[in-house]
Amino acid sequence: ATIESFDLSGNLLEFKAEYGRSEEEFTNVRHIILKDDELFVFQATRISIYDLDGNYKESIHFQEGINSIQPPFMIDKRTFGILGNDIENKKFCIDLIDTTGKRIYGKPFASHSEEAGKERFIERNGMKIPLPTFPAAHFYTNNEKVFFAQKLNDTLYTIDTKDLQKRASYIFDYGKYIDHKSPKRNLFIMETKHFLQCRVLFKKDLFNTDPGYISPTFIYDEASGKTRMITHN
Repeated sequence: ATIESFDLSGNLLEFKAEYGRSEEEFTNVRHIILKDDELFVFQATRISIYDLDGNYKESIHFQEGINSIQPPFMIDKRTFGILGNDIENKKFCIDLIDTTGKRIYGKPFASHSEEAGKERFIERNGMKIPLPTFPAAHFYTNNEKVFFAQKLNDTLYTIDTKDLQKRASYIFDYGKYIDHKSPKRNLFIMETKHFLQCRVLFKKDLFNTDPGYISPTFIYDEASGKTRMITHN
């Protein structure tokens, strides 16, 4: 794994941090957050913090068996939010990682189905081996906003980093292209001043979709008020 740095013209810049096992290096990059001239690199057991040139600054080591598979989001300079799953009550939670790497369990803020916490196994040589359980939702950050997306949902929420409450931000109307049998999954949106780019996963066996259009990209133009699908490739 490498981390590459570019300027706005696309020129490759030197990034001093390197792949390796020392405290100042990185191994398995899970997620990256860029904030206030600092680069936060999430790895399996810690967050490594660099300046924009790749000079090492410090690390936050996870406690209590935290694993950063789920994308985090930044609450303040050294506090992060991650998705928690209250399987018993079928609720999603916003848990916190503080400056010491400790996980602080948050209150439920969104419901989910039983499938979100269902255990999965694979059989090998007659043995049942448990697979990682991934909640059917995720956070992502775009245009200084934190989005919360749930599978099997047509609403995209934003998370207020001050009160950690979710608020409906966008509703996707799929019209004739989605019915009650088809999952509405992998909601994603990118905002600019002039347009919105969104993407959703269509179920192939319902629409006999060409491979390039299973997860197509749509552009909503603010000026014209029209939405168009982008041609694959």
